[in-house]
Amino acid sequence: MVFHVFALTIFAYMIPKYKDYFGVREEAIAALKFGLTGNAIYFLVYVVIGHQMDAFTKALVFVMSSLGVVFSVIMIPTWWVLRKQYPSIESHLRKVNAHILGLFVRQAHNPTLSFHLTDTPLPDLFNLLKDAKGFDLFMEHLFSGSLLYVNIKFASENLLCYLELCQYRAIAKQKWKEKSDMDVMDPLGDNFVLSAELPQSSIVNHNQLSDEQKAIALIDKYIATGAQYEVNLPYDMRMDFMKLLHLNHPRYPRHLFQQQRNEKQNTQNNPFEQMAPSNFVFLFDPVLKELFQLMRQAYSRFRTTIAYHNYVERVHPAQP
Repeated sequence: MVFHVFALTIFAYMIPKYKDYFGVREEAIAALKFGLTGNAIYFLVYVVIGHQMDAFTKALVFVMSSLGVVFSVIMIPTWWVLRKQYPSIESHLRKVNAHILGLFVRQAHNPTLSFHLTDTPLPDLFNLLKDAKGFDLFMEHLFSGSLLYVNIKFASENLLCYLELCQYRAIAKQKWKEKSDMDVMDPLGDNFVLSAELPQSSIVNHNQLSDEQKAIALIDKYIATGAQYEVNLPYDMRMDFMKLLHLNHPRYPRHLFQQQRNEKQNTQNNPFEQMAPSNFVFLFDPVLKELFQLMRQAYSRFRTTIAYHNYVERVHPAQP
């Protein structure tokens, strides 16, 4: 028993909180608390004062004590969070002139506030991610565990993939512009342009790799089935990118290879050889659009945080 408690304690605190994507650390700590509390109650009821009660009374005291402890463990942290955040919540409600009525929030009409919000456009998600500070704040929000209310959790892999694919797109676009000596007609404009102050991808900025090798490395890292940092993509989209892998690649879908052989297609062709330089620029656009849609679900809640409002006040300071 002592060994298991000791092992669980070491396991819980060996996991860094910022890397605990699935909440294993918090689950282990919670299990440890409940286990130790249950043992303490059992010892108290059945050993210390057990000789003074009959079997039914012992069971009743044990169950009620356990329920009381579980309720306290759950509600005490909630009470401290509410106690800490209440001044911020109250200040925000006064700022937007809102009143809480039961489960609903009613916002009173305020011409001055409406005029201020109309004249000062709030940064959308594209502009937020272009700014290094905004990107960092949004990343902290994603890692903070506040996405428990979102149906599909935005995993850290999706954000890292978005970062590297945007950088790949920017470099491929710059190469195309230098080779063609003409402006690039990009229908998406600068939507997927990120700040140069953000961490740079070791794959994208590897000067010894060609655009094809970089694309294969990114597919193998994020998109292929069983990838180390596999992102959540539709099946058809994932298969389209996996078809770009070489036939001898370990992640190449074998059922596609057999299908090509049955249809007597040439399986020796390299799909990248048929691509124009502009194709490398727009290669990962479907993935970026899919990841962006996932981020928008988290962004809507990020806009309700104190960190976001402080960021807006820094970027768009209120006019006196």
